[in-house]
Amino acid sequence: MLPQDLLDLIAMFSGSYRVIRTLKTSPSITFHQKNVSLVYGQVQSGKTSMIFNLIQQSTLPCVLIIQNSLLVLQQYKQRMDTQRISYSTVYQQNPSAKVTILMNNSHQYSKYIPPLHFSLIMDESDLTRHNPLLPLSTNQFHVTATPFRYKPIFDRIIRITPPEDYYGIEKVNYLNKPYDECGTTDYVPIVDDFTANDGGILLISEFNFVSEMHSQAGILSLKFDLPILVLSTQKKIYRRGKSNMVSENNISKIIDSIPSKHIIVIANRMANRGLSFTSTDFRTHITHQVFGKWHSITSFLQKSRIFGVYKDQPNLKAYVPPDFIKKIILYKSKISLNIPLYKPNKENLYYIDKPI
Repeated sequence: MLPQDLLDLIAMFSGSYRVIRTLKTSPSITFHQKNVSLVYGQVQSGKTSMIFNLIQQSTLPCVLIIQNSLLVLQQYKQRMDTQRISYSTVYQQNPSAKVTILMNNSHQYSKYIPPLHFSLIMDESDLTRHNPLLPLSTNQFHVTATPFRYKPIFDRIIRITPPEDYYGIEKVNYLNKPYDECGTTDYVPIVDDFTANDGGILLISEFNFVSEMHSQAGILSLKFDLPILVLSTQKKIYRRGKSNMVSENNISKIIDSIPSKHIIVIANRMANRGLSFTSTDFRTHITHQVFGKWHSITSFLQKSRIFGVYKDQPNLKAYVPPDFIKKIILYKSKISLNIPLYKPNKENLYYIDKPI
């Protein structure tokens, strides 16, 4: 009969449930089951709150992968500070931190050495799941609102139930986008309707190029006496044909700094995922959004920054190309998510907190 410490080492190395049971390991060793989880919730419905719950409940150090955006990073760092969760980055490493935040780029991956056991949390997983830390992780949490093309790889699915005051696709009023005689968007009726409310944000996400965004901001600032914020690599605020650079990377603080009840925001890539367009007190938020064309329902949903949890019972309006109204109606009729709960056809794998 082999010594008990050797049997323990064999069980630890195998990670197999059968081996652990057969070898009757020492009772002082605690094994934990690995898992691959999908965390599914609608756009802007509380996925970030779930991520923080996962971090706080984890007995392992966590690695949070976010999309490659400084604005998203700033939002996470601000929320970590608010909730007093210790965090680390590749540039400010803290070995005792509860969570390490990594942006989804090869430079940050090359600078990071993960611990032996850790929980990998991938925000916007349909973008971030193809990362080099995936095979090294102990537990995986794929967090997304659009898992429609995922293969069935999950041990469990955590569904986020939106709160009663969540405004998603069912509560947005979709309208045909008006056009002028040149075939471009007619913003006059849109802005007239927008400024008729008590205040809010009109998000324009129909331009594909940065040059278009800044050009249209200049034109619109001469037509409407409203502040127009352009979010690109160069953030600018336009007013009456003039523009000023913005150095702040926190969207909420930028919105706080604009002394106007009505703000127009023009964005493209920075309005796709992960960012919330609200003031710090959440009183100022998107009430109107103008869309361009989209290639898939995934693209449309991720561009729908108008979705969110709102306490003021707003009347939300989205302007879309006329031929896309039918696509939205079709999706709403198939809105239920049907992803099979799938167990990989292999033995369960286990890990221990600390090697003996």
